[in-house]
This record gives sequence, structure tokens and C-alpha cells, in this order.
Amino acid sequence: MTNKTDKLNRRIRPAEKTPLSNSQEARTLFNTPAGTALSGKKTFLSYDAVAKRAKYEIKDGTCWIESISHAKLAKNFPSKIFHYLSSEFTKINHRGCETPKTELSISVRQLQKDFGYKNYDTMKRRLKEGDKILSTFWLNHKKLVFCGKKKVNLNTQTRILESMSEIKQGVYSVKITETFAKYLVLGYLTKLPKNYFKLLDAIASEIYFKLHSHVRINKNNNKNRNVNDKHILSVEDILKNVQSIPCYDEVIKSNDRHAGRRIIKPFEDGLDKLEEKKLIKWEYCNQKGVEMTDTQLNTTKGQVLKWGVVKDLYIKYSLTNHEDSPDILPLQECNP
Repeated sequence: MTNKTDKLNRRIRPAEKTPLSNSQEARTLFNTPAGTALSGKKTFLSYDAVAKRAKYEIKDGTCWIESISHAKLAKNFPSKIFHYLSSEFTKINHRGCETPKTELSISVRQLQKDFGYKNYDTMKRRLKEGDKILSTFWLNHKKLVFCGKKKVNLNTQTRILESMSEIKQGVYSVKITETFAKYLVLGYLTKLPKNYFKLLDAIASEIYFKLHSHVRINKNNNKNRNVNDKHILSVEDILKNVQSIPCYDEVIKSNDRHAGRRIIKPFEDGLDKLEEKKLIKWEYCNQKGVEMTDTQLNTTKGQVLKWGVVKDLYIKYSLTNHEDSPDILPLQECNP
């Protein structure tokens, strides 16, 4: 989008449905309610000076980061690394297995290729930064799900990794805790396109995962729902899951209270980057896909819509390289 007219008069353009011709074009992984929550925003609750850990609230639970230096990194949870590890874990474990394998060994060169980094040392640095969080991360998550016709508490309280990971002779070695591994194998099986992992922009990758999860969960849980509703999501719901964009309350309490520059522009830029990568097509709309009114389109500040308009809008979107991939397996298959 290069000018104001393009930016404010978006009309949805049908996404090209490019079939997943082989398994190499997407990565299959176990996705759990906790995994989805960890990828979203985290709200600081308290700091325990004795235990030296910070407590954060996430959807349907809480999490802790040990040590004050690591606590500062808590809002930057390494979602893509977490999802990549989940996909590698999925390769060696079947759904619902009682004794899942927990040790992973991955070539750093392969990681560099899959994440799209040009420099080997940059990939190593990203792994070490992510490891500072994952290795000290404690999770307490509760979620009521359906297992057949019964409601089951899918809960977990555990550390994610046993200890700090290692990089030796070009190999990244990780050991997942047994408790978290048993929790993972009860999750949904879903697919994420390879291009998702190559997204170097944090905002774009966080937005994509939310849009992807919304379609998949609704496709699975709402068989009779209007298909168009599965591709419509409120701006408010998306922003709740983008940890790299500050919430409005944070913005208005800071010295820089420009919501357009700090929230709306990075949000739209993230969506545009996904479109450039041919992962989505998108436009603003009102509830149920109703087009924006002329009044809404003309309520601008500079080159962007005002926050008072955007906060009540929805995004109508389509995911490319997605609709033709196999359905996720529902939790109804679990055996509690």
C-alpha cells in the first residue's frame, strides 16, 4: 500500500489457494491451549525477591521466569523457536503416547536455513537468547476441553525444558521435561507453513500465528459456523495476542502517547509484511464482514485511521497455502 487511498479503501482480494504439494512445505506440530497462550501477551503481576522470579498472567493461567535478568525478557517469548521445537518433538512422538521421547538434536545449519538467517552466528545468538527464557520458564495452565462428550481438565504445571540447552559441534541439543512432553502429546496436530518460520519481523509472526489459530480452532470446533466468520477477527482480539505491540493503556500512560505510531502503524505494517510473503490477504471491515462506512474511512490522523475507529474494527482475511492442508486432529481423540 503506497498511498492513503490504497490504505483506507481496502477490498478483500481472494487468496490464491496454493496446495501443500508435499510435507516439506509445512511443519506439523502439537499445539496446546498453553502453547497458544504463551505466544500471546503476558501481563506482569509481581516479582518474588526471595525466589528471584517474576510472575506473569497469560490466558487461562500464569507463568514465571526465574532470575531478574531473565524476567526482563519475559515479554519476548521466543514463539517461533518454541513452535519449531514442538514440530521436531512431533516427528518422534505420536499423539497420546504414554512415554514420549524428550531429547531433541537439531543441526544449527538446518535451523539457519529454516529460519532464513544469512549468518550462522546470528542463528546461534537467537537460540541462546531464546534459551535464556525457555530454560527458566515455569508454566501453570488450566483449560477445560471436550474429550468425546466429556469435559476434561487439560492442566499442566511444569518447567518447559529440563535445563539450559547446548550447542556443540554445530548441533543444538534440547531436553523437554517429561511432564510438559506428556502434556504436548494431548494437543492438536496442526500445520504451519515454512515461510512462517522465515519471518524475521516479530510482530508479523505473532499476528500470523493468531490468525492461523483462529481459523483452525473454529474449523474444528464450529462445524456449522458460517465459513466466512472463520476468517474474520476483531482488531482487539488480535492485538491481545501480539506481545511486541504495547496495549493502549501502556501507550497513554507513557511519554509517547501516539497510538497511531505505536499501535496502528506497526499493526498494519505487520499485516502488510505477511501479505508481501504471500501468507495472507487482508482488509479492514466491521462485524460480520460489513464494509467500512465513509465516515470511518474519513476519520484519519495523518496517513492512518484514528485509534477510536481502529479499536472497534475487524480484519477479514484469507490464509494462502493453508485451506488445502489436512484438518487438525481434535482433542476428542485423547484418552484421559
